[in-house]
Amino acid sequence: MKFLLLNLVILCILIASCHTAKKQSEIDRNSNAKKLDSCNVDCLLNKITANQNLHYFMGKGSIRYRFENDRQDARITLYAIKDSLCLISLKKLGVEAFRILLLPDHILVIDRLNQEYSNLNYSDLQNQYQLEIKFDWLQNLLSSGCFIKEFMEYHVTDSAFNFILQGNSKAYAIAYTLSNPEVLCKDFKLENSQYALNLIVSDYLKLENRSIPSKFQIEFESIDQSVLNLDLIWNEIKLDPIHQVKFSIPDHYKKR
Repeated sequence: MKFLLLNLVILCILIASCHTAKKQSEIDRNSNAKKLDSCNVDCLLNKITANQNLHYFMGKGSIRYRFENDRQDARITLYAIKDSLCLISLKKLGVEAFRILLLPDHILVIDRLNQEYSNLNYSDLQNQYQLEIKFDWLQNLLSSGCFIKEFMEYHVTDSAFNFILQGNSKAYAIAYTLSNPEVLCKDFKLENSQYALNLIVSDYLKLENRSIPSKFQIEFESIDQSVLNLDLIWNEIKLDPIHQVKFSIPDHYKKR
């Protein structure tokens, strides 16, 4: 379970980043893409943004973790307040094992199994993993199955069932498979020369005129071809105001 935490924290950080991923060749830059004017592309991006513009998000569900030969299952609860915080609680057999607080400038982790806590600095993590980390993308990913990356050259192809929105820059490639005409994200990929992030949504929940992913798979692959997989199911989602979250480090816990 401790291995689960360390990899889950890192994955959450990577998901929260606007710069992730690998295998640029998987995104087809040589397709017969129809180049649309900026208004059409912007309108499509605006529809994605409108669906994920949530101030509060609370989710309770289950998470399955797979990395090489290690597999773990846990219950997960997430509280998110836009531009403020994300609180994640992981339970095993009904007992909380870890509590993780993501703030705009750092991350706090309580390890109840070993009575330890950690204070993770974004700058140190950026240097360690060579990623430019940005805090505010995690809630967007969980609420709509994707996030918008700026400063990309976007183009769109469409069919009877899907829109394929692709973006490219000097170092990064991004692709969204969106349902037609609902414009819901079914598949999201973000790639560079080091990492590959892929998210596939298999079910949505309609809530307050928004469609929010309730079941999805996340795959994170590094350049050494190690693959981390997460299956996440939200059994309960609420968008009600969150007035307070509880996060306190016991005095006797040791700093890791």
